[in-house]
Amino acid sequence: MSSLNGRSDDARQDYEYFQLFDPDDSDLDEEMDPDVKILLQESVRHRSYLVRNQNETTDFDIVKVFKRIGLKKLFLVMGLLATVLVVAVICVSLGLGVSARPADDSLGPNPVVPIVKGATKTKYVPPISSSTLGNYSKAAVSVDGKPCADIGLDVLKRNGTAVDAAIAALFCDGLYSAHSMGIGGGFLMTIFIKETGEIVTLNARETAPELSHPDMFNGDQQLAQRGALAAAVPGEVKGYWEAKKRYGNPDVSWASLIQPSIDMCRQGVYVSFSAANAMEDHPENELIFQDPGMKSRFVNPATNQTWKEGDFYKCEDLADTLERIATHGADDFYTGQIAKNLVKDIQSAGGIISMEDMKNYEVKWEPSVSVKIGDNVFHSVPPPGSGTVLAYIMNIMSYYHLSPGDDQPLFYHRLAEAFKYAYAIRTKLGDPNDEDIAEEVLGLVKNMTSDTWAFESFSKINDSFTINDPEYYGADFSIPNDHGTAHCSVVSQNGDAVTVTSTINLHYGAMYLSPSTGIIINDEMDDFSYPNITNNFGVPPSSNNFVKPGKRPLSSMAPAIVTDGKGNLKLVIGAAGGTKITTSIAYTSIRNLWFQENIKQAIDSRRIHHQLVPMQVDYEVGLDEDVSTFLMERKHKLRQQDLGKSVVCGITKEENGRLLANADFRKDGGVAGF
Repeated sequence: MSSLNGRSDDARQDYEYFQLFDPDDSDLDEEMDPDVKILLQESVRHRSYLVRNQNETTDFDIVKVFKRIGLKKLFLVMGLLATVLVVAVICVSLGLGVSARPADDSLGPNPVVPIVKGATKTKYVPPISSSTLGNYSKAAVSVDGKPCADIGLDVLKRNGTAVDAAIAALFCDGLYSAHSMGIGGGFLMTIFIKETGEIVTLNARETAPELSHPDMFNGDQQLAQRGALAAAVPGEVKGYWEAKKRYGNPDVSWASLIQPSIDMCRQGVYVSFSAANAMEDHPENELIFQDPGMKSRFVNPATNQTWKEGDFYKCEDLADTLERIATHGADDFYTGQIAKNLVKDIQSAGGIISMEDMKNYEVKWEPSVSVKIGDNVFHSVPPPGSGTVLAYIMNIMSYYHLSPGDDQPLFYHRLAEAFKYAYAIRTKLGDPNDEDIAEEVLGLVKNMTSDTWAFESFSKINDSFTINDPEYYGADFSIPNDHGTAHCSVVSQNGDAVTVTSTINLHYGAMYLSPSTGIIINDEMDDFSYPNITNNFGVPPSSNNFVKPGKRPLSSMAPAIVTDGKGNLKLVIGAAGGTKITTSIAYTSIRNLWFQENIKQAIDSRRIHHQLVPMQVDYEVGLDEDVSTFLMERKHKLRQQDLGKSVVCGITKEENGRLLANADFRKDGGVAGF
């Protein structure tokens, strides 16, 4: 029998088992599909890991046993087992009693344990949150800045498009959630046009300046996080402008979308509990006092403390900048007076962004990553966003055929394992517009959106235990954590939809406020990897995410739209929260689409998260203790976290045509509609 690239016949047997090629085909090397060849190599790697680490896993492989028995013998064994089961049931019914053998925790790949429904113990249900479940007939807005929902709604009532409403809401949220986003940052957007069925994405993520290079921070990660050198070229304003030109209503002016935010700057920005908490957090609080611009914006001069919940503060300098953008458009931000002032401030503070960088910035329109999963189709953003990671998680979980009642502890174990496999592959992604890695990244996208790869990971999930080693799941590198973000979802009266996630990275970005423009600058350079910066867990950085002029860093943002098999809108969803964005969207989508919870129930539910490194399950306060106990029994390492580490905003289109909208109670968001 032939083998692949010198691999053993044992690996070939894996592929015969998964029916990925004909076992009678002796020309495997020459005729195998390249994607299958890659998957076979992954199977060999997985088997090799188990052999090398038998002390941590098991030497009993149920797949091998089944293959050695043979199919006919397997059916015979199954028949005998069925007979024994029938006899056992009869014995129990007659009161004879049957002694059960203890469960064997040493089963091989994917010994599927059915989720038991209707357990006698009453399931713990967290208290209902105070967030609003909006119920509308025509249009809806969900955004994680409460007053911004009404601003978006006003645009819709003036016959603005979904894109128009999203732009207006985001300009507002750049003030209300200034710690998370603003015009000094960038965004990823997914757009659904009902009339044509078109689904496109807009990449307005920040880019690395021309003078950037892999050694620019000399191994000091702090320089990549705070200060003007950490800033990448902002894409927010150019993104809004291009989206408006392509999908906005010409009768609704650009200036009218910005005016409410100008008014807010001059009349006073309300300090929400989310904003107050961000200002008070250590070390953010200390850093605010260190930058003169940040201090002038966020410190109450009467108390010499940061603003508290319920306070109002003004930002006249930013209002002036917004007025120029409203009057002169995006050009002033990238080639006009705003650009000149911004670049001068950044360079004076040690940054490297130039006028040429601003002038050369371009957004990218791209097709969505669309994957059919069961009866639904998921649409999201391609790399450097994490739409493919989201699709991969959902596709793995689809093999469990989840339905209402399956919210049992075993579900959380399986979900954590799916997260780990997905985040392992995420370490190999990067910006496909980097020609040096384009072929590899696009190949990964193709494989991550395939049923074959999803089934391969599903087949390796063991219901009895986890493995606390990133190598087991296929991770080769580390990627930086991304952080502060904000999200907005919109459905307009004509059925179009927009979902967009915006960021300046860490809370308050680079902690540098341009004194002449009032703009808080992003620290997006921290989202790149650097050869001389290794994370705290000793995992080497990913070369596919190394910085390069004009390149965009990897992001967890995954604004998603779900349609049914006929192309009808079902779910518009996205999240804020750094690396927890993707897992939060997946978790909420599962609860809404498969557990059939309404969007508020799905968002309110306590979440888990696993990103492979660090090797632990993060779980929210209020998660059922049965779940955490079950996870510990499966050898997961756990860390409890406060609420608010991720924030989801979603809108669903119900079968009766109604729109249900919810903004996560974990942040001071809001919904509006009619």
